[in-house]
Amino acid sequence: MKKLLGFLILILGIAACSSEENTAADGSVEVKFYNKTGADIDSLVIAKTFIGQIKNEKSTAYLDFKNINELFGQISCISNNEKLSDLPLAQTYLNWCGTVSDIEPQNKYILDLRKSTDSKGNINFFLATHY
Repeated sequence: MKKLLGFLILILGIAACSSEENTAADGSVEVKFYNKTGADIDSLVIAKTFIGQIKNEKSTAYLDFKNINELFGQISCISNNEKLSDLPLAQTYLNWCGTVSDIEPQNKYILDLRKSTDSKGNINFFLATHY
């Protein structure tokens, strides 16, 4: 009887973990991107997905991605005849943590495409929480 009870507990534990993992792993998301760079964007690529043009202050429709984390560290575009790409990986994670750490996990996100210029004149292109 003890062996049967132990076996049932083991099976229930495995089943509970499996369903939880499948839910998290299958968590595809829809994301809308707003162009907040101050200029039109051409040839936008995010997470190896070609998106194309976005006029300044306009947005895309909601686009499907496997998960939200795949977006960061994988963005590039052309703006004012200049190729822009995302921040180095460490800075990207800081940006993600600093701007979206208070947002609950969800299946729809709205993010801004932004750019800034640092003190050395380097242009940084990145994603941020939509405001």
